[in-house]
Formats: sequence, structure tokens, C-alpha cells
Amino acid sequence: MLVAPDVPALSAVHLAAVRDDLADGVLLSSAATGDGTPFLMALSHAEPELLALVGASFNDVLATAARLGGALGMLRAERRLSSVGDAEALRADPLTPPDLRALLEPA
Repeated sequence: MLVAPDVPALSAVHLAAVRDDLADGVLLSSAATGDGTPFLMALSHAEPELLALVGASFNDVLATAARLGGALGMLRAERRLSSVGDAEALRADPLTPPDLRALLEPA
């Protein structure tokens, strides 16, 4: 499993969904951010073609996985936190966990 460090809403819910996907036999379970890159990639095995796409666009990752065959798992998208604008968007998002929203409140 590969996880980006700048997605603060990543949670045990995502881990449970990945485990369920892998238990169901998917090749790749993945989730994207608003910028079109995956923040999470879980592979059923170390597939070199998919590992080579770390940092590539979500569409490129999915297209490669589809070409390789096997089932794909899609997880809920989340926001990255890499700018002030991202923090403001996370504060305004009703899906942001309350404890995270509190951390993002202006001082």
C-alpha cells in the first residue's frame, strides 16, 4: 500500500475499504484527490507497471490497471492539504472530520 502524506482525512475507513477490496481479489484499490493524482494505491501484488506509475495521474494508473486485467477498487476521493486554499476548502467541506476542521480554524 502506498499512501501520500498530505491527505489529512485519510482514516481507518480507507484502510477497511482497502482490506475489503484486496480480500475480494482486486488487482488495485485506489483513491484520487482533486488534483487528479492518487493519494492511495493498494496492490494485490508488486506489479512493476503499476509501481512505475507512482506520482502519475489517476487516469494513467487506472488505464494501466485495466489493461493488466483484474478487478479494480475505487475509494472515496479526499482533498490534499498543501496550501492555504486547501485548508479553507477542507474547513468548508461538510465531510471533513470535526477534529480535523478544528485544527484548521484560524488562530
